[in-house]
Amino acid sequence: MVKPLLASLRSITSCLPILILVCLPPSALANDLGRLFYTPAERAQLNQLRRSGETIFLPDQTDATALETITLNGILQRRDGTLHSWINGIPSYSETPLPARLGRQTDENRALPMELPGGMTVRPKPGQWIDLKRGQLFENYEKPAIEKTEQLADDWQTSTAP
Repeated sequence: MVKPLLASLRSITSCLPILILVCLPPSALANDLGRLFYTPAERAQLNQLRRSGETIFLPDQTDATALETITLNGILQRRDGTLHSWINGIPSYSETPLPARLGRQTDENRALPMELPGGMTVRPKPGQWIDLKRGQLFENYEKPAIEKTEQLADDWQTSTAP
């Protein structure tokens, strides 16, 4: 008597996740799973951006001079050759303006050509960042050391000032 009851409970509990997923509306699933799945409207927008193949430009209303650094967080190249990148945590396909004009292809070193607001062109690899004040390209691990050196220099100047 107990064995058939346990068998039926096991079959019900194994089907429960499937029943929950079937009963939820698709938009609730997209919200819960974040970037993995999109609503039909979001997919249509992404497909339109992929087909256009346009480079995203920095709009004039954005104050690009307020930025001190630009970080290339990552690059994703799809099988069809389209390129997605993340600059300062912002995806290139988003509505948020990017702080640089991006190239369409990576070079042989997997670097992404990027035109900065001042007109300078750099080729950072994922994880590298650009110091706009100096116009230099740095590895990700170099950032804390540079900030610490600058802080020490500032402290020294204030302590030696008359």
